[in-house]
Amino acid sequence: MAVSPGTTPFRKQPEPMLRGRQRRLRTLLTTGITVLAVTATIVIANVVSERYHLRFDATAAGTQRLAPRTDRLLSRLGSRMRVVIATDLKGTEQRSKDRVRDVLAEMKRSSRYFDYTLIDTASVSGLETYKALIRELAARDQKLIDEQTGAAGRAELAAQSLGNYLTGDLSPALLGVQAMISDATPVGQNNRAYFEQAAAGVRLLAQDLAAGIGHSKEALGQTLDDIPIPATDRAAQALIEPLTKSVDQLTELATQLARFADATGAGANGKQARELIPQVSAQRDQAAVILDGLRRMNRLDLLRMTDVLKTGNAALVVGPANLGLAAMDLDSLLPSGAYLEATGMGKADLSRRVEELVTTAIAALLNPVRPIVVLTHAERPLFDQPQIVERNFGAMRQRLLFRGIDLLEWAATVDPAPPKLAELNPGDKRPVVYLTFPAESTEGGDTKGSTGVQRATKMGEVINALVLGGKNVLLTANPCILQTYGQPDPIAPALEHFGLVVESGRPLLWDQVSRQGRRVETEHAVMPEENSGSLPSAIMGLRMLLPGPVAFHEHVGDSKEPITLWRLYSIPASDRVWSESQWLQLWQTPRDQRALMPNQPVFDDGRDVRWPQGMMGQKEQSWLVAAAVERRPARGAPQRLVTVGSREWFSNKAVEPRVSIDGRTAMVSPGNLELLEASVYWLANQDELIAQSATAQTIPLIQPIDVKVLSGLRLTMIVGLPLGVLALGLVYRLLRG
Repeated sequence: MAVSPGTTPFRKQPEPMLRGRQRRLRTLLTTGITVLAVTATIVIANVVSERYHLRFDATAAGTQRLAPRTDRLLSRLGSRMRVVIATDLKGTEQRSKDRVRDVLAEMKRSSRYFDYTLIDTASVSGLETYKALIRELAARDQKLIDEQTGAAGRAELAAQSLGNYLTGDLSPALLGVQAMISDATPVGQNNRAYFEQAAAGVRLLAQDLAAGIGHSKEALGQTLDDIPIPATDRAAQALIEPLTKSVDQLTELATQLARFADATGAGANGKQARELIPQVSAQRDQAAVILDGLRRMNRLDLLRMTDVLKTGNAALVVGPANLGLAAMDLDSLLPSGAYLEATGMGKADLSRRVEELVTTAIAALLNPVRPIVVLTHAERPLFDQPQIVERNFGAMRQRLLFRGIDLLEWAATVDPAPPKLAELNPGDKRPVVYLTFPAESTEGGDTKGSTGVQRATKMGEVINALVLGGKNVLLTANPCILQTYGQPDPIAPALEHFGLVVESGRPLLWDQVSRQGRRVETEHAVMPEENSGSLPSAIMGLRMLLPGPVAFHEHVGDSKEPITLWRLYSIPASDRVWSESQWLQLWQTPRDQRALMPNQPVFDDGRDVRWPQGMMGQKEQSWLVAAAVERRPARGAPQRLVTVGSREWFSNKAVEPRVSIDGRTAMVSPGNLELLEASVYWLANQDELIAQSATAQTIPLIQPIDVKVLSGLRLTMIVGLPLGVLALGLVYRLLRG
């Protein structure tokens, strides 16, 4: 075909089949890349999710969210921690099992070091798993078991040797001394009777040692199922009692032999008695060494759990070998259906209860050095009267004991010396926190003639001595009649040491006006201030009830030591709250009768105070009623103080009131116990354990709206909305012309 000059030759177009093949290749390539990209994204997302967890809980009660305290404890896990619950799961309430599984599963998701196992001991496979658990626990403590078994065996041999000496050597020797004593005189008759009784006494002592050896051998032969687990703790205790008696009796015998030898001179009987003294002393010293070793023998965690494990119903937290085991109350973890129906406990309550039990057991393992709280007060000894303690401080005591914190009593006005802590605190390793309960200065004389003012003065001296001694104190302040009469509060020097002044001569009152008329209230429900720090974070958003509070304010003294203060709780200043000077009659009137008082206190501008005074005298917008302070001296460790301006802030009156919402029960003022627990840990310098517990978050309580804020909202809705619509209409009209 001829082509005209200057024209482009005709190119042959691709065939339709070729074009279709290219489209399919492009489609397959695009699809493959997309599939690979999506697969890679899913794989990466799963890998990242194993390390970083992000879950949102939209439930009102927070049933799918762990408490901050739980998160804090789980973040501290550096080795495997396992919860093992072994029981008849088929016969357990289904709701209880579901809550336990939910909580434990959430904790497992939150930490790769946490795991849990539920064992049904009613099944054959479950029973074998349970026996395998016991063998595992015994195997990991086998070295310690062998060491303690060997020590107990050596103690048995020493006790047997001592028994042989008592019956074979000492008793005949004492009878020999007796035979050489003349009975012609009353003194001789008394001496003969003594040596006869002493010989009989050492023979009885040998019998006690033999019985102790028998009990020890029986304890060392203990087995759990078919697994040998020597009860070295019981074996040691079986020998400790007769060895203690041996040391005491041999000490007394050596003393009496020396007296007899000195009194009889160089006679034959005196010489024979004197020859016995080194032998008796040597045997006593050997027994004392063996006894000291037995007393130092630590009881293995496995042995503490033996009785629980025998029943086949156990709830344990199994930590690494260096941390040991902790037991939990199985009935509290898995309550019966009858209990749930009787108490009306809902899902959220039960979940929080399970979480609290588990985290407390974990904390007990992670923190073996737990604080000791000494309740220091100006009353007669209270712990001898359990019903009084339970009625007034039962909730506080239970909270501390549940955390493994020992609570002791110091009736400072009765016993000037603090309690001895050697048995609870060997080596002074455990931190000690002093919790003060002040005297009521308005009370008259007690049965011993001590007035309230005298007891308050004595308490002030004790508190000042503790502060000057460098102790960390949880100080409670309350209205004091001394300051009303122009005298200083006895606790003023202790607070001044931390840059604080207490206005204890004028407690805070507030007006409540209702349809029934005006009423003066002495109890204040307060919310915490927003502050950074471990202690403020534990009470964030938690309401606290303060009966009869007094206020503090900062004071700049002559001290050059750095002081840091955290404002914990305060009462907003308003025209309804004031600091009352004429409060004595109100205080002496029973609380349930104060509403009937015809002459209730009113604010007097000349004597009372409406606005709190802050540092350097400036006015503040709130009354400070709870604070934490740390002072750092030039030498020595920092000293800490937490002070609360209410005498009954940790009593049952303040912490026990509860509210029921949608079938769920919660404390009205959870901040009281949370502040108590957090303060103890903070004062013990164990800041890592401070966080809100699960029980503080069962129900999110909505606080009542302030009257002024409520009035503003009403005015905005009634007047603001119509005016806003009118303004928009005017703007629209102006823009349109």
